[in-house]
Amino acid sequence: MSSLTHDLDPLYKLRQDFIIIGLTGKTGSGCTFFSGLMATEKFDDCKFPLPKEGADLDNNERKYRIAHTFLKENWGSFFVIRYSEIVSLIAFREKLIYFEGLLDLTLREFETKFPELNNLTEVSTALTKLRDTTNFIEISEDEEKLFEFYSSSEFQEFHKAFQASLNIHSESQRKLILHTFCNNYRKGGCYHCENEPVLSEVYGIAEMIKAIIKGKRRSNKGVPCRVIIDSLRNPLEIMYFKERYSAYYTLAINPDEEVKQKQLKQKFGNESENIKKIDDLEYGDKNSKTDFYKQSVQKCLEKADLHLSFTDDERVYPFDLHQQTVIFYSLMLHPGIVTPSPQERCMQIAYTAKYNSGCISRQVGAVITDENFSIKSIGWNNIPEGQVPCLLRSADELLPDTRKLDNTAFSAYEKDTSKKFFKEFEAKFSSLNKQNLKGHNCSFCFKDIQNSITEGKNQVHTRSLHAEENAMMQISKYGGQPLQNGILFTTASPCELCAKKAYQLGITRIFYIDPYPGISFSQILDCGRIKPKLSLFTGAIGRAYHKLYEPFMPYKDELYIRTGLEIKNKVSQLEQEVVRLRAENSSLKAQQL
Repeated sequence: MSSLTHDLDPLYKLRQDFIIIGLTGKTGSGCTFFSGLMATEKFDDCKFPLPKEGADLDNNERKYRIAHTFLKENWGSFFVIRYSEIVSLIAFREKLIYFEGLLDLTLREFETKFPELNNLTEVSTALTKLRDTTNFIEISEDEEKLFEFYSSSEFQEFHKAFQASLNIHSESQRKLILHTFCNNYRKGGCYHCENEPVLSEVYGIAEMIKAIIKGKRRSNKGVPCRVIIDSLRNPLEIMYFKERYSAYYTLAINPDEEVKQKQLKQKFGNESENIKKIDDLEYGDKNSKTDFYKQSVQKCLEKADLHLSFTDDERVYPFDLHQQTVIFYSLMLHPGIVTPSPQERCMQIAYTAKYNSGCISRQVGAVITDENFSIKSIGWNNIPEGQVPCLLRSADELLPDTRKLDNTAFSAYEKDTSKKFFKEFEAKFSSLNKQNLKGHNCSFCFKDIQNSITEGKNQVHTRSLHAEENAMMQISKYGGQPLQNGILFTTASPCELCAKKAYQLGITRIFYIDPYPGISFSQILDCGRIKPKLSLFTGAIGRAYHKLYEPFMPYKDELYIRTGLEIKNKVSQLEQEVVRLRAENSSLKAQQL
């Protein structure tokens, strides 16, 4: 036993001193609940479930016990930056001068979808009163002073008054005004005017959050800086923080739809239907491709690398959000303290596989396993083998003036100049403004063009096989094996076509990240005798998977360093004894001489 022991905390200092979590999720998903939990000062006040004891524990329960014991010793609360407070901060900085333009934009955008808005005269009156009674000091650009003001009671009082002024009649009214505020500010750096989109302004809110984080770090030197942003609903803002901080995680809260609807009803009562309409609006699946500045929870979920969920499915462990929090916070502080769940292991492979896709619309990955999570097949959405993916095709190579002899890239149908397809393609791409391409390959989506000349939205015109379909076909292509009681992991829940195939193959469990906007569950999966179980994924994927599960050093080495424990094999012990005896023998001989 060595007498030397070492505290290894300095090795983990960078990881433990700075953590940023950006929350995302649909309205009513539980982001506010989670941020409140992580802001709790004392571990015991969080009321985390106690670990089970006894001889009949499974390995998942052992993981939770290890994480719970560790986090109890190393808990530290988070500082919460609320997105709505940043909006209030911008309104304060602008001295509420132009709120009439904001209200006018909101009314014009939503008066048909939300007729109960009627007019916003009372909101205007309340904001006028707030403007006239507020002492608007100049907000310093210095990060420390900005953080100091943001944290002050004076600003918090203004924030509450501002939000209350927007909420004269209803919570949905407040949300709609803030929705316009944020979209417009990201669009052109101005919440009250109708600018053309300006890409350089899309990070305006994110940069203010960054400044507050920097101010907190500078004003509390030597103290761990752990921050939660509640919550992000624009995917470009998520990418901003991913690129800015290595210590950043995007955490999505994903409740089952039934659980979410119950929570909305409890929280908003009679307003829950309007809130649901706003939630659908903010999900963003109908946004135009050029609406990069708008809220799109769907795309935010795609970019999340850590997923937590409210669920009552005890077959998915940990099934309690508190338990999930304990495990993932412990892993943020000490990577590799426990190993991934089988669901994480399989979904990580599906998540990695999706980047093989050459689809320019959306990349999806899928993994099929047997009932014991043994992987049988991997797939991603892509064209049939031997064809050229859309990402690698150039529109120039199909146009008559620049057509090249690339016979494998395009189909006979696409090259036929007498077809409606080609005429539509040529009309779109022959006079395309390529000024801002700057060397980028100009791909195109066959399905979009074909649907524009036929019956509209039709998945059958996609050139790609779906990821789940591809995974299923790989099995039959290379020998085949039964999938009865198998499990499907997919980064997006299966469409109607893939759901039917999964049902036919005997798949009984489907884990997914992002719900597909169709009727695959209610029409296909929730039907008949089998009824495959559809479950939201819980766990880490992508960059977070590596950050949480890659240990700094072998755990055995860490234990030896922390405890001074030394265990040598018998041969080493004998070799040491031989060395000692030889030294002793030499000493005795010297004494005789």
